[in-house]
Amino acid sequence: MTLAGEDITGLGPHIIVEKGIARTFQNLRLFPNMTLMENLLVGTHTRTSTGALGAVLRTPGVRHEEAAARERALEVLSIFGNRLMPRREHLARTLSYANRRRLEIARAVITEPVLLLLDEPTAGMNPTETLELTDQIRGLERPRYQHPLDRAQAQRRQRDRREGDRARPRREDRRGQPRRSPSQRGSPPCLSRTYSHGSSQRRAAAS
Repeated sequence: MTLAGEDITGLGPHIIVEKGIARTFQNLRLFPNMTLMENLLVGTHTRTSTGALGAVLRTPGVRHEEAAARERALEVLSIFGNRLMPRREHLARTLSYANRRRLEIARAVITEPVLLLLDEPTAGMNPTETLELTDQIRGLERPRYQHPLDRAQAQRRQRDRREGDRARPRREDRRGQPRRSPSQRGSPPCLSRTYSHGSSQRRAAAS
């Protein structure tokens, strides 16, 4: 198994997370006696550098890192709106089943993954909860922060496209106008699909 050309077969789960792959489980793996905020802060350990000594001494750098982690946790919680944000200091075991699903996804998202794997995220939910969570998952397609590996790859692809555009001979379309390359056309338009569930119509959009 490779990620960005690097063989990650046999690596420990904590190393795979550090390299940019996060996942959720069909069976919930939350810490039930920890708050929502604490569950999310557990997920930030791969993006922090504080060691045991720093945690004991409470240096300014450690406090700054903790404050940044809490700010990032609040940002991730805000993705799920009033489903999780007002309950951020509640114990995870007090949440409804649907909100525990949301919390597990939030904990995966906070690791800042390049690849996010969700194992049946809406299993056991009713149609309304399924539709709401589906929309929230689609909202993750526009990342609020970018993994360093993902950012470097995006910059390299953009540079390669620019060099390819300069090297490619100029072509014209049927109207005699210069034909634009894919990198000059910008992002594709938003695609949407309407489908029915029972007697109601649902609209799902993906950008």
